[in-house]
Amino acid sequence: MLQLSGLPLPRNIFLTHPSITTCVNIHRTWLALSLPCAGIDALHTHLQMNLLMGGPLLYPEMNGIWTTFPQSSPIVRAMATNFFQHVLAFAYESKTFVFLVKWITADPERRALFDQVELQFPNYAEVARVYTQAPATATNTGGPAGGVGASSGPVVRKKIRRSSGGKGKQVSREEEVLTSKINEWALNG
Repeated sequence: MLQLSGLPLPRNIFLTHPSITTCVNIHRTWLALSLPCAGIDALHTHLQMNLLMGGPLLYPEMNGIWTTFPQSSPIVRAMATNFFQHVLAFAYESKTFVFLVKWITADPERRALFDQVELQFPNYAEVARVYTQAPATATNTGGPAGGVGASSGPVVRKKIRRSSGGKGKQVSREEEVLTSKINEWALNG
């Protein structure tokens, strides 16, 4: 509007990069005001790219996306992809990972979506096993902070048992080495 009124403005004031939470709130407000959906296409593109290329998501961001966008939305799918990408990159603390897995599996529709996206990440089950075997006192300072979550629960153990062919806690030498390196890194910061 300011540009249409003839007021010259420098381009750099339009180079804003809203956070995921801000994007979700802008989307909600836009729809609450019954504004045309075409007006937030750029916001949706920014949000989707932020999900696919940005850092790991925490529960408030994931829940905000899940409750705001339709389940068939590419934004929701990008959220699930973000989760798996960052699990494989060991970007989560183990207690945050367990909390998010419990949240994911608590809703059948959410679980179905994540199960579908998980098929793109064949190493997920192995990495999930490492997360649930990590000591509860270890923290990953490279990942999200804040004591979210609880100790590993039956949902995670059941999924890991299923993915390992029902063999329980059979661990390869490679997994032991990887786990010890992760624990050493987490404890040394």
